[in-house]
Amino acid sequence: MATLLGNLAGLEEQVILLEVANEAWQNGFPGSQGVADVREFGQYLADRTSIPVALSATAGGTNASLEEMYRGSAADIATEHFSRDARAEGGWLPCVTPGGSPSPRASLPQAATSPSDQGRQ
Repeated sequence: MATLLGNLAGLEEQVILLEVANEAWQNGFPGSQGVADVREFGQYLADRTSIPVALSATAGGTNASLEEMYRGSAADIATEHFSRDARAEGGWLPCVTPGGSPSPRASLPQAATSPSDQGRQ
């Protein structure tokens, strides 16, 4: 992570965000220990850069899993994978689902994004 941050020095305004791990639970960070590790790495990044930090989408995609991952963390933004079902809502479900995402809580980042390449096709 130190090398990454070193390579990004001076480019901070050109980077949208840093995500600790994409789908962490299936990429080397399973279970509660994985969540703890991702949160620790998020804190490391947040302490050393002005680039917004996200942790990971959660395995469950539920309010509880979002709370476990993000509550009280150093994250500036949450990355969550919303439905990719293009059959519902006239093909717009992947676009409108975030509007029905968990209600904002003071303990969670006040912004969220779905880093999926799925959208209105």
